[in-house]
Amino acid sequence: MADCPIHPLLIFIPRWEYQCCGEPLRVGDVLPLRLNPMPPDRVWARRLPAPPEWVGTHHGPAAPGDRLIRAHVYRIWEAFADEEVVGGRIRLAPSSGSLRPILVINPNRDTWEGDPDWDRPGLPPGRRRPRAAHGWVLLVDVLAELNPAVQ
Repeated sequence: MADCPIHPLLIFIPRWEYQCCGEPLRVGDVLPLRLNPMPPDRVWARRLPAPPEWVGTHHGPAAPGDRLIRAHVYRIWEAFADEEVVGGRIRLAPSSGSLRPILVINPNRDTWEGDPDWDRPGLPPGRRRPRAAHGWVLLVDVLAELNPAVQ
C-alpha cells in the first residue's frame, strides 16, 4: 500500500448506518461505497481535524448528487462529538468534534469513550460526552467511479 492515496476522499460513515447492516471493515479493504454530499447542517463534522466531504450510505434510493465508487481504505478514525441540550432537544455540539485512529470498524461492537453523565466537571453545563463514537471517518483512494453522474 502506498503512503498516500492517488485520488483521496474523506467519507463519514454514521454509526447507525453501519451498525444496522454493515460488515467489519479494515484498513486495506477494497469495497463499493454509495456517497451523499455532506449536509451543511453537520457543523460538528465540518470542525473535525479531517472534515469529510461525503457521507457513506446504503439505505434508501440513490439521489441526484450521489456517487457510487469503488475505493481502497487507507485510514479509519472513530468520530466523537459531545451532545448538548438546546431548546429541550439533544443535538451534537458544533464545536466538539474529535477523531481517534483505529484499524478495524466492527459495527457490532461499541467503542466506549468518555462518560455519559450530564454536567460533568470540565464540560459546559447541559453537555455530555457519549461513550460510543457517532461514526467513522474513512480516508479512501477512489479506484473507480461506478456511476459518474446520477441525474
